[in-house]
Amino acid sequence: MKKSKRSLYHLEDVLYIGAGILFAAFALRGFLIPNHFLDGGITGLSLLLHETTHFELATILVLANLPLVLLGAKLVNRQFAIKTFISIVVLALVLVFVPFP
Repeated sequence: MKKSKRSLYHLEDVLYIGAGILFAAFALRGFLIPNHFLDGGITGLSLLLHETTHFELATILVLANLPLVLLGAKLVNRQFAIKTFISIVVLALVLVFVPFP
């Protein structure tokens, strides 16, 4: 059975997004948070808020990215915003539930 190019691109997107989520989560939990380092952008702002308020980083990440996702839906397209929001939520879940050394 022949797969369409569209489904192959979708699978490729999922694999790249999944790898990116795992790398980002490992960098955050394994290096940045334990050493009290900050990152740039919204992730850095979320780390700063986490360090000062001690709220859960996963919650701050989702809430801080929400305005940008909504802006992305308006300026780019809805599919982009949906993929981005799902990626952020999955990153937050990985940060909460996956133990990193």
